[in-house]
Amino acid sequence: MLEDLQLKKTNITTKGIEILFTQANWLNLKKLDLSQNTVQSEGLGILASVDWKRLENLDLEKTEITDEGIKILVSKSNWPSLKKLNLSRNKVQDEGLEILCSGKWPLLENLDLQSLNFTEKGIESLINKSEWANLKILDLSFNKNILDEGSESLASAKWPLLECLYLNSTNIELKVVETLVIKALWPNLKEISLMNNTEIHDHQDVIKGLFYRKWPHVKLTI
Repeated sequence: MLEDLQLKKTNITTKGIEILFTQANWLNLKKLDLSQNTVQSEGLGILASVDWKRLENLDLEKTEITDEGIKILVSKSNWPSLKKLNLSRNKVQDEGLEILCSGKWPLLENLDLQSLNFTEKGIESLINKSEWANLKILDLSFNKNILDEGSESLASAKWPLLECLYLNSTNIELKVVETLVIKALWPNLKEISLMNNTEIHDHQDVIKGLFYRKWPHVKLTI
């Protein structure tokens, strides 16, 4: 009864995905890692058609997914148990992120969106259109086009269970961090990472003071 399938960097293509997932009977699968393979939109369509009621963890890092692939993923998949989704290092832009936010994954806790191509518009969709009340971990690192407006709008996000937020290498500025600290209502927050942001590094003492006053228990990495 297969529950964990690791296929990272195995050179599997769309054809291989078709053979594997149309013929194999792995309905108890909980964890699937296809990262660093050529999945693309066609392969994602095949995956999305599989009725994995128990799938909890899906890793699609660097699998050549575009906005069209996200559309297929959201419209066709039926994975009610999904808790962790890694879409990092793909070619997803604002439109794709907006579509992603309509995904019906009520148990989603961990979302990795590192190194995509979205802007502040994508952040607005993430905040206003997603219905992931159980979100605990969000990684937006290495997205350098979010701009101040997008980063500041994060402060209005209603994620009551959010524990970890990663904003490494996002060009985030001091005033944005100040807004986050003042306005964000995340009672379960445990960690924020702001590594590799020049202005943040230059004002470490100021930021540490802000955090200590509001979130003394939060682990801050600069």
